[in-house]
Amino acid sequence: MTEEQINNLKKGETLEVTQPDGTVIIIEGNPCVRCGKNIVGEIVEVDEGAFHPGCFTCAECGCNLLEEEDYCEDDGEVFCSDCYKNLCGPRCYYCKQPIEDTAIEFNNRKYHPNHFGCFVCKAALKGKPYKDIGGEPYCQECARKKVEQEKQKDLCFKCGEPIIGDYIIVNGMKCHPEHFKCAICQSEFTGGSSIEYLGKRYCLACYKKVSASICEKCKKPISGRSVQACGFMYHPECLTCTECDLPLTGVSFLEHDGKPYCNFHYYKLFGQVCEKCGKVVHSGEGVIVGDKTFHKECFVCSQCNKLMDPKKTKIYENNPICVSCYNKLPGDVRYAIEEEEREAKRLEEKRKKEQKKQQKEEAKAAKKKEKEIEAQLKKAKKAEKKK
Repeated sequence: MTEEQINNLKKGETLEVTQPDGTVIIIEGNPCVRCGKNIVGEIVEVDEGAFHPGCFTCAECGCNLLEEEDYCEDDGEVFCSDCYKNLCGPRCYYCKQPIEDTAIEFNNRKYHPNHFGCFVCKAALKGKPYKDIGGEPYCQECARKKVEQEKQKDLCFKCGEPIIGDYIIVNGMKCHPEHFKCAICQSEFTGGSSIEYLGKRYCLACYKKVSASICEKCKKPISGRSVQACGFMYHPECLTCTECDLPLTGVSFLEHDGKPYCNFHYYKLFGQVCEKCGKVVHSGEGVIVGDKTFHKECFVCSQCNKLMDPKKTKIYENNPICVSCYNKLPGDVRYAIEEEEREAKRLEEKRKKEQKKQQKEEAKAAKKKEKEIEAQLKKAKKAEKKK
């Protein structure tokens, strides 16, 4: 019988050993959790299994737990109390550091008491009343402002009543379409925009008619030569880039929302221009992160200037940063960045829901209008037959 056979006994297996005096000793397999060898003699047994005394060590730092005052068990391993706190213990959602004493729990998150604050103003909320809005803690004052903002968001600026269905935007504010009508055709501005000209408001089609002999830029009459661009008339010297005033008469330019732009500013404002080198990025050849576009060879970390993988990028102070540099930032800075990312994601999801809802309402309104027109046509045909 060899020592190797005894050491290799598995749990539940037995081995009979005959002594010189003829007695038989039965050895049961009880392998050590740490080294895997069978334990014969002194043993340390805990909930996670059995250990040789010399193998009863912290899975992280390797210190002998028999020499420690206390130990902790987690997921089949044993740790000294210090390593357990660092690896397995609860961490503060704000600073990401271990929580050793009391903690405040909110939405399955734990905070150091002095790190639990309002999502907006960051005021400490320990021992104070607060409200859960969108999964984030708000102090009473910020919660009140948030509710007021939501209420005001869809109120008509003209009558103050809620807007349900179609609306128009006048000077950046929403209102019911029935409050405004085109000064010429008297049609409501349902589902579209309107333009104010010389104190009156017109639909786009009628505005083009009344402004046909008026320069779109200086708003003065055109008596001599004129240039037509973007559906409007201009004095030749008035046809300039909307952004930089570069003359555009006789040269190529691009249009956006009825306004002329030079090639550079069009791509800078509405197209794709590399944030680093300022040159045009052709379709499908760039990297887009947030609201910025880069050539692939220009997409470098704003901190260490190394080329980055677009899939492993963070945004810090509105600039791309590699994961390595991001992890070096203070815990409270990383927390603030992650909160902004979560808030942006929530807002985007909300925007998509509102857009989808609006599209459904517009489709429903269009169908209703179509049925009304069909009913009017049928009524007109019946009246014609009676005649």
